[in-house]
Amino acid sequence: MERQGFTLIELIITLAVAVILVTLAGPAIGHLIRDQQITSTQHALLASLRHARFEAIRRRAPVIVCNGSPQEGCDSDNGWEQGWYTAAIPDGASGCRDKDQNGQCDSHAGEIVSEHEAIADSLSLDGNGILLTSRVRFQDDGFAQGYAGTFSICPGGDAELSGSGIVLNISGRMRNAEPSDLNC
Repeated sequence: MERQGFTLIELIITLAVAVILVTLAGPAIGHLIRDQQITSTQHALLASLRHARFEAIRRRAPVIVCNGSPQEGCDSDNGWEQGWYTAAIPDGASGCRDKDQNGQCDSHAGEIVSEHEAIADSLSLDGNGILLTSRVRFQDDGFAQGYAGTFSICPGGDAELSGSGIVLNISGRMRNAEPSDLNC
């Protein structure tokens, strides 16, 4: 008699092997996803900072990158996890709030240049120093005087993963942070 399928024992063994493989691969896939979230957050923040510096030089006017949303303005009480935005502001202005969401700052002639959404819940993103907790200001020459420091992107509660970050110097230049630079 010719066999046309699998026996129950063969199916159970195959299912058991599949369960074991998924159980072993699960944590590794989780680490891979978290590592990719850290990398993509670093790249997004670095792109925003570089774009803000470019806009400051191009416009010959100050440009800020603030944590939070344009509707609320720069938020010194929270980290950068809720997202950030870039705004071109006139000289002498310290921030930009756009409650009516028309792309213009409410209290002066500034303009919202770009926005970035919140990062993954499993990460923290903080700037060290007093000023980097809520903003970075690039002058019309591209310098970030007074805003030098390190942004640390850290995996929440996972000691096996290392964080990442960006170091900003007063000339406005940026580089990837070394592990010893981070505040994780």
